[in-house]
Amino acid sequence: PIRSPLGPDETEDVEFIYYGHAHRRFKGQCLCEVKGGPEYELTLLGEASTVGYRLDRSLLDFGKVLFSKREEKELQIINMGKVTFSFKIRLDKLSRQGILDVQPASGKVFANDKQKIMVRFKPGVPEIVCEQLIIEVAHFEPIEFPVYGQGIYASTGVSLPRDLSRQPTHTPVDLSEDGSAEPYTWQQTLEVAKEHLIAPDLSQLPPALDLMPLPPSATSAQLAGVETGRPISPGAAAMSTTNLLKPNTSQSNLSGGGPLDGPGGSPSRHGTPMGAPPMSRQSSSRGGLHTSHSKRGEPKLSQIEIEMEANRLVFIDHLTGRLAAQAQASPRSAVEAASTAGPAVPRLALNGEEGAMATMEMATLPAGAAAAADSPARSAGKPKRGDPAEFVVAWHVCDFGNVVSGTNRKRVFRVTNTSSTGQLSWIFDKNLLHGTGFTCEPEKVVRLPEGESVQFTVNFNAKKAMPLGQKEVSLPLDVKNGPSTVVVFKANVTVPEVSVSMDHLEFGECWVGCSKSLYIQIQNISPVTAEWDFKKAMGNAKDEAKFRIEPHSGTLHPGERQNVAVEFIPSEDRLHSVKLPLKVNQSSKSRMLQLDGYGVTTKVTFSPSLMELGPILPFAPEGAVRTVKMTNESNRPVEIYSLDFDAQYHEEETMLRYMPGYGSDDIMRLPVRMPGEAMPNFVLDEYHRAQEAQERAEHAGELEAEAEEEEDDAALGLETPTPRWDRDTTLREEGLSNDTVVVGPPLSGVTALAKSLAATYSYLLTQVDTMVAEAACQNSDLGKLVRTAIGKLSAGEKAGLDEQIAALEEKIAAEKEADAGKKPKKGKKGEPEEEEKTETELELAKLVGPPPGVDLELMTQVVAWRADRSDAGRGLVIDSLKSEWLSAEQVAQAVGTALPDVTMAMVGFKEDSAYAARLKALFAGAQSELDKFKPFDAFYDEAPPTPMPAMAATAAIEGAEEAPGDDELAMTAPVEGEEAPIVPPLVLPPVEEQPIPEFTELDEFELGMLDDDAVLEYNARRKAHYSHRCAVARSLQARVSQVWDASEGGLFPRPDAAGEGEAAEAAAPAEGE
Repeated sequence: PIRSPLGPDETEDVEFIYYGHAHRRFKGQCLCEVKGGPEYELTLLGEASTVGYRLDRSLLDFGKVLFSKREEKELQIINMGKVTFSFKIRLDKLSRQGILDVQPASGKVFANDKQKIMVRFKPGVPEIVCEQLIIEVAHFEPIEFPVYGQGIYASTGVSLPRDLSRQPTHTPVDLSEDGSAEPYTWQQTLEVAKEHLIAPDLSQLPPALDLMPLPPSATSAQLAGVETGRPISPGAAAMSTTNLLKPNTSQSNLSGGGPLDGPGGSPSRHGTPMGAPPMSRQSSSRGGLHTSHSKRGEPKLSQIEIEMEANRLVFIDHLTGRLAAQAQASPRSAVEAASTAGPAVPRLALNGEEGAMATMEMATLPAGAAAAADSPARSAGKPKRGDPAEFVVAWHVCDFGNVVSGTNRKRVFRVTNTSSTGQLSWIFDKNLLHGTGFTCEPEKVVRLPEGESVQFTVNFNAKKAMPLGQKEVSLPLDVKNGPSTVVVFKANVTVPEVSVSMDHLEFGECWVGCSKSLYIQIQNISPVTAEWDFKKAMGNAKDEAKFRIEPHSGTLHPGERQNVAVEFIPSEDRLHSVKLPLKVNQSSKSRMLQLDGYGVTTKVTFSPSLMELGPILPFAPEGAVRTVKMTNESNRPVEIYSLDFDAQYHEEETMLRYMPGYGSDDIMRLPVRMPGEAMPNFVLDEYHRAQEAQERAEHAGELEAEAEEEEDDAALGLETPTPRWDRDTTLREEGLSNDTVVVGPPLSGVTALAKSLAATYSYLLTQVDTMVAEAACQNSDLGKLVRTAIGKLSAGEKAGLDEQIAALEEKIAAEKEADAGKKPKKGKKGEPEEEEKTETELELAKLVGPPPGVDLELMTQVVAWRADRSDAGRGLVIDSLKSEWLSAEQVAQAVGTALPDVTMAMVGFKEDSAYAARLKALFAGAQSELDKFKPFDAFYDEAPPTPMPAMAATAAIEGAEEAPGDDELAMTAPVEGEEAPIVPPLVLPPVEEQPIPEFTELDEFELGMLDDDAVLEYNARRKAHYSHRCAVARSLQARVSQVWDASEGGLFPRPDAAGEGEAAEAAAPAEGE
C-alpha cells in the first residue's frame, strides 16, 4: 500500500512493481513521510534484459563403448543473458531405463554463467543406439537432444559347421497369440542377418560433418516479438534463432517390448547392424567387420560376416530376455526406476570373473528380485569344470566321423577375431581333453589382432583300449568381454565288420575229376571300409587244396556286398572237410567257414582179378581166350577204354593238348561229357585251326610274317575272339533273345527310346557303324575282311599287300616286255585297237584302288557276328539304320537277314506341328543354356558373335542324340536371293565323346577357406564345366537347324523322308516267314 497506520512494534511489507522495457535502465526516488516524524528517501533502480541460452554442441556421440561398460561426456548450458533461469533434463523418452544418466538433472544457470551437465552412457546390448534427452530451459519450448553410441562386444568366428541341435536362434519380434515368441530356424536367422547387413537403418547414425546442425539456442526477444532498436549482427541473429533437433526416431535399437518400452514409444527390433556402412567421418570406425561394396553400392557380404551378425542378434535376444525378466520382477516402472534409482543397465560378468558367463544383475533391483530372475542352473550351485556357460552364442562341431579303433585322425579349423574391441587372448583348458583321445594345438592365443585368424589342429587317437561308440567333448572358447563359444569334438569309434550269408557249405557228393561250385555272400555291416581275407585253412592240409575260393580277398565299402565262389575238386573217394578263417583287417573278430564235400569215384570190379593164359604154341590159330567179368558198382553209367590199345583215346588227348583256356593250375574246365558222347565240336574246330596254324608255321618266311602280324595286331589292340567253350550259355542260344531296331525322324527321341529299352531289359545298345568298328578290331577272318573293306589294315597286312602289289607290277612289266615285238592289231579303218587290260592289270587295279567299302553280304556277317557275342545274349537294340557304308534300305535288309525275328520300332508324330513344336522347344532350351552361360562360351573367345544365316533345306540327321558327322560344322548356303554374309565356320568339339567335367558350386564362405592354388583350380574346372554345356547346346542348335526353319517356324522338306519307313518295310519279314 502507499499509506497505512502502524501500531507500536508493528511491521508491514510494501511491494514495489517494476515493468521492464527491453535493454533499458531506470532510476527513481521515493519519499516516505511519517506523520509527526521525519521523512525517509528510498532510491529505486531497475533494468530489463532478454532471457537467452545456447548449448555448446548439437549432439553427443560416444562412439564405440563396451556394452557392459560406462562412458561419460560433458554438455554445457550457457546463459547468454543477464537473467538467471532454471533448467530440467527429462529421461522419459529413453527406450529403456539406465541407458543414460544425467547429473545434474535440474538446476539454475546464473547470468553470463554456464552449467556443466555430465551424461553417462551404458549400452547394455551390442548395437548402435540413438536416444533423445528432453531439455527444458526457462519458459522456452522443450528441445530434443540426440545422443549416439554403439555397444560392442568381443566375438570370434570359427570355420566349422554349426551344431544345429544346440545352436540358439533368433526370436522374431512379432509374438504369437498366446504371447510366446516362436524362434526362427538357423537358416532363417541367417536370412534376417543378411537383410540387416544389406539394408541397415541409417537414421541411427550421427550426421556427417558437413550436415551437422548448429547447437540449439533460444532468446526471449524473438519469442516476444519486441524490437529493441539495436542492430542485430549476423552472428547475433544466428544465435537468437531457436534450433530444435528432431531426428527421424527417438527410439533405441534394442529389441524389447512390454515393460522395457519407455513412454516415448516402442523401440525398433534390432536397428542398424554392427557392420553397417558409416554415414560420417566420426562414425567411419563403426561396425564390427569390414564390409566391401560393389560398384552399384550393394555390399558384398561374406559368410562369416552374416554369421557374426546372426550371433549378435542371438546375443541381443539373450540379453533382452534377461532384462525383460528382471523388469517384470521389479514392482516399479521403467520411468520411475530411471528417475529415482539411477542407472539400471545390466551388468554382465565375463571371463576373468567368477564363472565363465555369470548372470546380469540390476543395480536397482533388490536381492530377492535379482535371484528370482536368475537361471535355475545358476541358483543350483557353482558350475562344474568343463561345463558350458549359462549362455553359449555359437555351437560348432568338429566331427571326425567314423574312426577305426587303433587309428589316428586329424582335423584343422581356424578362429578369427571378428570383434572391434581390439586384440583378443584366450586359453583352451587342455584338462578337459585329457583321457578323451582328443588333442588341440595351440593351447592358447595371445593378442590376436582384429580381423586376423589362427589355425588350430585337432588330433583324435582311437586307442585299442578305448570303448567303441560315440565320443563327444565340449571345449569352451571364452574371451573377455564377450559371450562363450563352444567347439564340440565328435567321433564314432568303430571297427570294420562283415557278415557271411552262410557259415557252412555242404557240397554233397562230387565225382572225382569233376568240380562243383557253391556261392556265399559277404556284406560289410560296419560304417567303415572293410578289407577281408581268407586265411590258411584249419584241418587236413591235403583237403585245403581241394577247395578253391574266388575271390580270395577284397575290400567292401559300407553296405556293399561281394559274392564269393567256392569250388570243390575232389581227387579221392573220401570225405573232405576244412575250416576257413575269414579275417577282417583292423578287427579282432574272425568268422569260420565250414566246407564239407565227399569225393566219389567210379567203382569197377573184375572177376577174376588176375588172369593166367598159360603156355600156347606159336601161331596158334585160335590163340588163348579167357573171359573176364567186369561189374560197374557205381550209381551211374561208365565208359571203359584201354589206355594202351584205344586209338580214339590217344587222338582225343592230342586234341586237348591244342586247346587254349588252361588256368594257372593247368586245369581246363569243360562241360561234363557223359559216357558215350563224342568230343564237342568246338574242340574239333580248335584242333583243326591249330593244325592249320602249325602247317603254316612250317615255312620260315610265313612264320616270321605271322609273328610280325601278331605284334602289329597287339599294338593296334585287336581283340582275340573268346572260344565258345569259355562262354556261358546265353538266351540267344536257347532261342529266347529279343532284337529291336528303333527308327524315326531326327531329334524325335530315337536314341532316348533305344537307351530306355536297353536299360529296362538289359539289352545291348549299339549302332550300325559301331558294329562295323568293333568287327574291325577282331583278330579273325571277319575282322580282316572288314579292315580290308574300310581301308584300315594293320601294319602286317599293309606289308603283305605291298609285297603282293610289287609282285603284280613285276609280272605286268614282264608281260609287256614279252609283247613288245608284236605288232598292234588294227581296226576296220586301220586305226590300232584299244588294248584290253589283262587279268593281272585288273587284279592290280583292284588292289591299288580305293577301299571297296562294306557291302550287303559283309554287313550281314557283321550283324550276325555281333549278335552272337555273349554280351548280346539277351538281345540287341540297334539305334537307327544310319550307316556311312550302306543306305537305310540296305542296312534294313542286312539286319533282317542276320536277325530274322528282329522287331522294328518306329517313332513318329501324328502331326507335323507336334514335331515342329518339339524341335522349337529343343532350340529354345539350347538358347536358354547359351544365354545363361554366355561368358563361358568358347565360341566367343576369338571372334564376336555373328548372326547365323537362314538355313536351306538339308538332309535330316538320323537319331535324336547323334553327334555331328565331323568335328567342324560349317554354315550352309543361304536361301536363294539372299547375300551370303562372311561368317567364320562354327567349330564345335566332339562333345558327345567328351565326359562332362565334374563340378560343384561353392559359396563365398567355402571359397574363402581355399588357398590361391585351389581357387585357380576351382575357377578352371568351373569354366570347363560351363564351356562344355555351351558346346553341347550349340551342337544341338546346329542339328535342329538342319531340320527346322527357325525363321519360319516350320520343317524343312525332307527328300529322304520315306527312307527309314521303306527301310522298316524292307526289314519286316514277308507273310508266312
